[in-house]
Amino acid sequence: MQRFKVGELVVDPGTPILLQGSNSPQLYTVLHGYGVRSRLLENGRRQVINFVLPGDFPGLQAGLMGEMGHSVEVTTKLTLCVFDRAAACGLTNDASLPFPFRQQDLADALGLSLVHTNKLITAFRNEQLISWADNVVQIYDLEALAEIGLTDTEAAKVRPIM
Repeated sequence: MQRFKVGELVVDPGTPILLQGSNSPQLYTVLHGYGVRSRLLENGRRQVINFVLPGDFPGLQAGLMGEMGHSVEVTTKLTLCVFDRAAACGLTNDASLPFPFRQQDLADALGLSLVHTNKLITAFRNEQLISWADNVVQIYDLEALAEIGLTDTEAAKVRPIM
């Protein structure tokens, strides 16, 4: 993959790097930083599709389909290039992961109200399943969270490369 790398691009928070409906001649891999994938709905509201994390491939959709079905906006300073997954790069620490997003972003991604999302996070904290402070999520009981999510811990650990 190194021979395909043409450089690195550092982008500041709040900057859109890909726009819904546009095409992109480049494919990116996120080396450092975070962002949000979202769609603009017909009613003018934003729907967060998911979060851009280190190792993600923003622009892949445009490369394959010719047009972006969503936008990508930078949340923290972002460095784009080619590299391996987050765990392989040491970006995770035990069961913690930098998560520099607002509860509203998570609510939009899940299709839940902010109030309901806050209640769930509070319940998970009270049950000592997670903590979320200073832009870091710490998972204390992956087994219990996997059971709540109707999955298993092996499925929770695996993340597809694309």
